[in-house]
Amino acid sequence: MRSQLQNLLLILCLILVAACTHSNPSVTTQNISFVAAGNTLSGTLIMPKNTNTPLSTLIFVHGDGSINYEAYGYYIPIWQKLTSKGIAVFSWDKPGVGRSSGNWHMQTMENRAQEIVEAFKVLKLNGHNNIGVIGFSQAGWVLPLLSDKNINPDYMIFISTAINWLEQSKYLTQKRLKKLPIPKKELIKLVNKEESAFNALLQKNASYEEYLSKEKSNKSIKSSSPQKPLPKDRYLFIKRNWKSDSLPYLKDIKAPTLLLFGEEDLNIAVKENAEIYRKEFSKSSHTDFTIKIFPNATHALTKASYFNQQSPGLFSITLINLLGDDVFAENVLDYITSWTIKRVNR
Repeated sequence: MRSQLQNLLLILCLILVAACTHSNPSVTTQNISFVAAGNTLSGTLIMPKNTNTPLSTLIFVHGDGSINYEAYGYYIPIWQKLTSKGIAVFSWDKPGVGRSSGNWHMQTMENRAQEIVEAFKVLKLNGHNNIGVIGFSQAGWVLPLLSDKNINPDYMIFISTAINWLEQSKYLTQKRLKKLPIPKKELIKLVNKEESAFNALLQKNASYEEYLSKEKSNKSIKSSSPQKPLPKDRYLFIKRNWKSDSLPYLKDIKAPTLLLFGEEDLNIAVKENAEIYRKEFSKSSHTDFTIKIFPNATHALTKASYFNQQSPGLFSITLINLLGDDVFAENVLDYITSWTIKRVNR
């Protein structure tokens, strides 16, 4: 019954949010489709009203999962802040989501970076000059790849991003297993055992059938940490991307860069990753980078006091739509907006 109620609330909230977004008198909305890697992606450009030349246009790059152009309402409070200051935003449905063709599970991080390249081209053709990018979570392995492309973002914003795929995976496993009533030494052994078993499959490029067989035979891990096997699409997506590591590309980032983290993040090791960014940017003589960790903030930079989950469900999405900008940790939206305005007005 509770699940049905949550679904109903979500549907009602999304309808209300969509209605408010499209009727917002302070913005204009334009659908702009473009092609990347054979997929037709349905993009949405949101412009401050009464201007054809915004101060800047910020491209939104999604994190993991089946995400539509507005991240089911999560982006809307951010957009409202930005557009109120004269900044346009551009985002699109992931492949296979909403009105976009394709299947995001088939993508590599390189494919995702190419989407940004094509988005840049479309925006340039439509008269947009000052263009920035903002990436969430998984996009931390996408944005650094732009340094190998023939585009130069005017600024970059990283939200809750990790450096190395396997290290993040190990951290996620550790956080998940920490809920088990076992001593710390046992926990460490269990984490290493589970990660080693899975990584061995990736190293040998094991098929999905081999993965399922290994899951069934590995009773010692499964009995301690009961978890359903990965769906086939998910396993193959991981196989395509598990080598992702942004470290080699950070030295080539020259654009003004903002890196934001939540202190209560359950998905990434915040302090460790923030320190790596700091060291790498300092070594490369990057002259304009800012790293900030918000207290009482989750992986999504929302208030940890409201909810904090590794994989937020329908109820969390409903709450985000109900609360609007109040769901974000204190000063997050103002910080993003003021930092961006300063870089745009230089």
